[in-house]
Amino acid sequence: MTLERFSKDLAELFEDETLTQTTLPDWDSFFEYIARKTEEERYIIAIDEFTYIVEQNRSFPSILQDHWDLSLTNTRIFLMICESAVSTMEDIMGHESPLYGRRTSRLLLKPIFFTDLFKEIDIYIGKLIKFYSVFGGTPPCFIEADLNKTLEHNLVQKVF
Repeated sequence: MTLERFSKDLAELFEDETLTQTTLPDWDSFFEYIARKTEEERYIIAIDEFTYIVEQNRSFPSILQDHWDLSLTNTRIFLMICESAVSTMEDIMGHESPLYGRRTSRLLLKPIFFTDLFKEIDIYIGKLIKFYSVFGGTPPCFIEADLNKTLEHNLVQKVF
């Protein structure tokens, strides 16, 4: 499913009618495609929840390492690999991984504290407490909340 999703995203990004009708057959084709398409401009490729891809294809880290070393290093691609679990990310980039030594930076994102949200969001504190209690301080979760609607509406539309 992941390669199919990436294919659709690439088809839309590059307005590629051929790719709209099909899916890239494998990860090698995916990396060859993006290497070709990103020669002129800088592109950011963000892979969130990297382990989902690895669960579907155990050789993915080796495939990525091979393409990074052979064809992507000299491109203008900025690759971000994201993972929710810190321990999983350590495994992905650890000594035993094909990706070991290829990380240029590491950023650990922490939750947003309630006091910081309180300073930035101009709504009734009781409502903010309710929203924070449900959506927490994880930015993508809180950003999904529509503070102009009721908490009940958000629960039905965003959670359930």
